[in-house]
Amino acid sequence: QILMLLREERCETILLTESHKTRALSVCEYFSLTQYFSKQFFKNDYPNGDKYLFLKERYMPLSKVVLFENEKKEIRRAIRNGIPDKQIIQVKF
Repeated sequence: QILMLLREERCETILLTESHKTRALSVCEYFSLTQYFSKQFFKNDYPNGDKYLFLKERYMPLSKVVLFENEKKEIRRAIRNGIPDKQIIQVKF
């Protein structure tokens, strides 16, 4: 629902994952989410292996990012990289 609202408000929504493209798109298709992302980046799109560095260098300060994350380890990593914890939404499957 949040992604739908963001799209209606014309906010930029980015899928940024350390997953391979085929797996990530399969998951998004299964949950009917693909249409809600204005840009998509996968593991192979950032050669340095750091999705947060990739995002910082190309798009925006991480302090302006709202993150959806399901892994606690990745939530801690996001906070260490500058995403405020109040802007992290923990997703549960």
